[in-house]
Amino acid sequence: MFNITLLPKIYQPERFETHKLSFTQVYDIVTQARPLLPKKQQVCWSPCIFKKGTKKGNENAIEISLMVLDIDDYYRFDEVHDILRFLKLSFFIHTSYSHDEKVKDKFRVVFPMRDPVPAELWRFYFDGMMDWFREHVTIPIVSKYGTLQGKDLKWLKLDTSVNDPGRAYYTMTHKPLSRRVLYESGEIVDWEMYADRARYAYEAKLDEKRRLAEEERERREAHLKNLEGRRVSHSDRRKYYYHMLSTQMSWRQRLADRLGCEIRMSSGGDRAQGFSCPSCQRTDCSYFYIDPIRNSHLARCGHLKSCGWSASVGYLAEINNFI
Repeated sequence: MFNITLLPKIYQPERFETHKLSFTQVYDIVTQARPLLPKKQQVCWSPCIFKKGTKKGNENAIEISLMVLDIDDYYRFDEVHDILRFLKLSFFIHTSYSHDEKVKDKFRVVFPMRDPVPAELWRFYFDGMMDWFREHVTIPIVSKYGTLQGKDLKWLKLDTSVNDPGRAYYTMTHKPLSRRVLYESGEIVDWEMYADRARYAYEAKLDEKRRLAEEERERREAHLKNLEGRRVSHSDRRKYYYHMLSTQMSWRQRLADRLGCEIRMSSGGDRAQGFSCPSCQRTDCSYFYIDPIRNSHLARCGHLKSCGWSASVGYLAEINNFI
């Protein structure tokens, strides 16, 4: 059985329903015929469940029960379907809202998992799924889109932006060319093995980033110490502060405190939120991560369409007269 969430309207994240269903029932509810409405009014679903009394969001995510591949480019529905059938896997596949086989095949593939995954571990399972796809499903062929070469063949042509644990998807839209297929009696991929591989690679990369950050910190501190007794230039001190705010959690935490930020815990990492965006001056979507090694070191505004500002945390400190 699998726990999923249904959202009647994506713009009303506080209205959600949790359902415990078999794989076939998930297929039925995700692909059932519904009235054809504008995309943003379509029913949505998520393979994640959320804390009761909250709303859909990564900070409220509990666990994920199903793998979802979102494919928007280069791969054809029939090609992926045939490979998954050859691999004798359990899955279902359906076309998505913008599918048009005369232009591009757009579809989703949903796989069962043996056990639900805690939201804080989801990133490794998602990366593991990408590795699995690269190893088993990437199709280096000449298709109806012409000859694909070099970087165009990379598995990254999948939608890798949907890696957040609380991600929701639109249910299937039934149009004249829409398609859906279910195979429930096949094997289940050992997603845990691929997640472990992804986690080991990720941790090795973090260790290397920490080592390089520590070496650079020591070098810069030694440089400033050598300048003791002499006039330290504004440029030297500014570069030092910028570097420390790009690599050191303690410095970023202190800046968050001085800016009066709220620290929001999430599966992706703790975020400092609520400072005034230097571009649009709004405070409701501005943030930076406290841990710059595990996450992006930049400060950002979440109003992507109307603002989309991003810059180093050092710059944020400087324009607020903390440097």
